[in-house]
Amino acid sequence: MKIKEQCPINRIILIGNGFDLAHGLRTSYRDFINWLWNGVGTSCGTTNAPSFENNFVKISVPGQQMLSRVFLTGKQPYTYNKVKEVIKDQEGIISFTIKNKFLEYISEINDNVGWVDIENAYYQKLKECIKAHQDEKERHQAVEKLNREFEDIKNALEDYLPKYTEKQRVEYPDHVGDCIIEDFRYTVFITMGQEVLNNYEWRYLQQLKAAQETGSDTLTEWQVELLEQSKDMTQKDITDILNKKYLELMQVHPRRILFLNFNYTKTDSPYHGYVRSWSSSEPDSIYIHGLLNDKDNPIIFGYGDELDENYKELERANDNLFLQNIKSVRYLFTNNYTRLSSFVESALYQVYIFGHSCGNSDRTLLHYLFEHPNCVSIKPFYYKNGDGQDNYMDIASNITRAFNDKHALRTKVVNHSDCEALPQKH
Repeated sequence: MKIKEQCPINRIILIGNGFDLAHGLRTSYRDFINWLWNGVGTSCGTTNAPSFENNFVKISVPGQQMLSRVFLTGKQPYTYNKVKEVIKDQEGIISFTIKNKFLEYISEINDNVGWVDIENAYYQKLKECIKAHQDEKERHQAVEKLNREFEDIKNALEDYLPKYTEKQRVEYPDHVGDCIIEDFRYTVFITMGQEVLNNYEWRYLQQLKAAQETGSDTLTEWQVELLEQSKDMTQKDITDILNKKYLELMQVHPRRILFLNFNYTKTDSPYHGYVRSWSSSEPDSIYIHGLLNDKDNPIIFGYGDELDENYKELERANDNLFLQNIKSVRYLFTNNYTRLSSFVESALYQVYIFGHSCGNSDRTLLHYLFEHPNCVSIKPFYYKNGDGQDNYMDIASNITRAFNDKHALRTKVVNHSDCEALPQKH
């Protein structure tokens, strides 16, 4: 027998780039930057002209020589550092100019550190424009140039992503779907969520008793056992027994599931079928940062940390160019944020984090989700590498920065021992 009404707690599946990577899609910023520089190197190594130029670089050789004759091709696939090595090997012969200084900045970080958060790098450069220029005209020109370079990066990213998402066959393992619809666990809820679950379980027991007394339904062995144990017990004693032994057997699922996707891809959509398999409520997806090739939901590529102590300086600059790529402004161009707010305000909810680092570039939105009174649990699914090490510490540290109320942080975030790895494509 199943209870007639679903538990009045929802679940948000918060999806970041790690979710796409777990499905084998090459959509990381590192992949993108390496693709961009490999395109530069490959073009230089194959052109019959004396120069190569695009929005980012200009590379040339003197006279009527062919660039391909002096541009070594043995360093493929090219990266930023490999392109520089070729230039250095041919010092005095090849002229090399990086026209997009923002690309140079993020490429240095990517190749020397091993990864880069482009959106965070953009915000750092915005703050530098404030500090470096006291004159309003010079400051305006500096941020105008930065935004133009950032727009070129965004356009290149929109060109890159379809090549590695739309034509690639993606595998959707069942164990990912199982995680999405898994039962609630009492121990990972704050008190408010536990009370709602307790009331739900109490109603469940009353329905079992009515079914037993009227013979209107056939009870399973564990349901008969539960009724026998619960005789003459208080509600608290009964819910303690339920949570320790019977909660999983009750199959207590969320009432509604929302996929909150921070990517520009629909990798989550095939998992809607898992939700429909047990729920009468239709699952929903909000692509909060837009979708590729969708004029009604254009991609948002920028920064979203209004909690940062320096953010007010951008507003005080009284120059709208400083706010051109701030996510809160961009959210106003669609109804995505309004739809998210409607879901958040409607009922209690649990957050599952699938492949999102919870970094500062989304801190404003995450702060709203995590500190909202209706949020009763936050469960990160970490990445585990081949050595058995995981990145739970990194995710938890980033989540910390999204909280002003540190007590709420400690009670809402599920501890490491109750978390698990995000299932990967095998």
